[in-house]
Amino acid sequence: MTYDQTTVLTAMIEAAQGVSFDESKIRVWYSLLDDIDFEVAKIAVGKLLRTSTYSITPAHIRAACADIVSPQINVEQAWSQLWTLVKPPNSPPSYDWEEKTKHICPVVLEIYHSIGNFNIFQSEERFFRPQFEKLYKSMANSKKEGLMLSGDISAKIADLRIRLATVVENDEPDYTDVDDPFYADFLLNG
Repeated sequence: MTYDQTTVLTAMIEAAQGVSFDESKIRVWYSLLDDIDFEVAKIAVGKLLRTSTYSITPAHIRAACADIVSPQINVEQAWSQLWTLVKPPNSPPSYDWEEKTKHICPVVLEIYHSIGNFNIFQSEERFFRPQFEKLYKSMANSKKEGLMLSGDISAKIADLRIRLATVVENDEPDYTDVDDPFYADFLLNG
């Protein structure tokens, strides 16, 4: 999203909610939303303006955009979708795989591909379903969190996780290559 497009979004919010955005506030919003597609953000802001009773923040816009880009379904729907993909072993191949998977949640597809048709088909539902539910919830939340965070923040979180894992393994943190003073302070002081 460009700075001018951010100005359009803030103008929509100004008109609907009676708040005002000065130049510095628009710059902050731009820095928090610059990695989001403008058309998706415009839809998200419109939806939030129609349904929210609170002041809209960049975090609300990011969450609404994540819901638009990767809508979440409940566990029951995910379970049902999984079983539309599973077929008995040695059955003839499905030639309409692309059509069959067009409306399947991406997280369900990812689980299906990682576990495999045969393993799912052979599993007893009473054992497999609780594991599937945990896995689906975890992967869906992780995917949504990843969509809500910008690439820079996601990279810093991944780096922090690696550093924390290293601290646990070595019992001594290594902050020698941290070039961002705020990030270094966060790593040192929490």
